[in-house]
Amino acid sequence: MPVTVNPRTVLRIIDRLNIGGPAIHVTLLNQYLDQARFNEHAWKSILVYGQEEKNEGNMLALLRQSQQTVYLPALGRELHPLKDLVSFWRVFRLIRQQKPAIVHTHKSKAGVIGRLTAWICRVPVRVHTYHGHVLHGYFGPWKSRIFIWIERGMARLSTALIAVSPKVKADLLKYRIAPENKIKVLYLGLELARFSAQPRRQGTLRKELRISAEQTVVGIVARLVPIKGLEIFLEAARRIAAADPTVEFVVIGDGELRQGLEKRADELGLKTRIHFLGFRNDLEYLYPDIDVLMLTSFNEGSPVSLIEGLAAGCAVVSTHVGGVPDVIRDGESGWLIAANPDDTPEAIGRRAAEKVLSLLTDPAERRRLGENGQKDVLNRFDIHRLVQDIDRLYCDTLLKVL
Repeated sequence: MPVTVNPRTVLRIIDRLNIGGPAIHVTLLNQYLDQARFNEHAWKSILVYGQEEKNEGNMLALLRQSQQTVYLPALGRELHPLKDLVSFWRVFRLIRQQKPAIVHTHKSKAGVIGRLTAWICRVPVRVHTYHGHVLHGYFGPWKSRIFIWIERGMARLSTALIAVSPKVKADLLKYRIAPENKIKVLYLGLELARFSAQPRRQGTLRKELRISAEQTVVGIVARLVPIKGLEIFLEAARRIAAADPTVEFVVIGDGELRQGLEKRADELGLKTRIHFLGFRNDLEYLYPDIDVLMLTSFNEGSPVSLIEGLAAGCAVVSTHVGGVPDVIRDGESGWLIAANPDDTPEAIGRRAAEKVLSLLTDPAERRRLGENGQKDVLNRFDIHRLVQDIDRLYCDTLLKVL
């Protein structure tokens, strides 16, 4: 076990770089903390990542050649005793080789393997970021309870915990994961200038899909997985299409539910009105043509698609879940709709459709919400602000333990 450490070395561990907010957050943070990117306080930041699941897609294109990365094929989402043991051993060896002063983990699986290994190796600072959590909404009651017990144990091995929104912190406190003074709220940091720089209705998406300037477009950007509630989006689309025959719908993203969702869209009579575009790397050119951006999740940490859409000036309608209210000011920068646990997708879809239809007939209100939302997110979710916050956290925590 290392007796001495390299005080400016960070080992950052995430189970996989599948498409989604955590992968964007982690790759950008690693890049900007790197010596070449953040000269005032130079860090040697090493990113360790595993293998994404089939049909999840990955965000490896975000990795810059200058970034220091380590790929561990055995590290992934699902529990697998042999692969997990291999991952543990590989991380153990990395810590022995690099002697980091800080191990910073992201997402559940990496959080367990990384923090446990770092504790065994006596790494001085062990930080974990909660981009959301699986403490409710993902599994049944018994499996959720097991995850709660695990997270409580891992929190005891942690020097500091980061929540990406006040709501995530509130949930961690509710489930007694850690004491309040151990959890710090640090909002996501993203490269938003590329979204805000594009003019509204610039035409790229409309030209691709042959949608006229007179038509309106309702869209969603999400992984096509159960927690994202795409059945709510389809129900809302059915109602909106019945009320306004000119509206077109776009679904940007992919995942395990895509085939079933396409079939359901056909059954609802939306085949010629809805476009499934899969994963896209040119979102900054697509958001401007979306008149109303929706989010229909059952749970969220800090929704990147909403932040990006707001940065692009979209009017947004979202379910009132998780950390969404920490991003959207209801009635000021977007509209929130109730999504209670006992509500059916049809009931939530009906509420969503009513909000969307009111915006489609009111361009001035769409513009007001879009302008307000853009100002909000550009101030709060900038990557440079995040880097300064993380640097301050690292320095303050190291001063206490070294």
